[in-house]
Amino acid sequence: MAILDTKQLLTKTFDTTSGGLVTRESFFKEVATITTNQSIALSGTYTPARISVFDYSEMVVQVKVAYNAHAIAGVTVRAFASLDSTYYDTDAYGIFGPDLLAGSARTKTRKIDVRGLDSVELQLTNNDSTFAATVNLLKYAIVKG
Repeated sequence: MAILDTKQLLTKTFDTTSGGLVTRESFFKEVATITTNQSIALSGTYTPARISVFDYSEMVVQVKVAYNAHAIAGVTVRAFASLDSTYYDTDAYGIFGPDLLAGSARTKTRKIDVRGLDSVELQLTNNDSTFAATVNLLKYAIVKG
């Protein structure tokens, strides 16, 4: 699996005191969408990406999941840490997921401390053994530290 990396962004800000346009380096790397409309089979796991986080302090991950009208369990997002982009933790470094509300789409955003890490692998698990779930959106941003 390839490690995702994104390019540095420059943002433009309007300076109201002088009326000029100021260019400054953003606190974020480019916000990247990893997947859209990905179905996760019942009791299935989907591992979409390994993300380079070297030299950054925080990673912000957002997931939007559409649940079946009869769903009885939700989706869990796990982040696995690596110090060298080769060996990843066997236990999740961070765990979160959108609350289950059968028949609706739910979104959850979580900040994960990545100081000292080289990369993070994201994994999504459908905890429902009866119905598939659809990940409408999975994206991230990395915060400079």
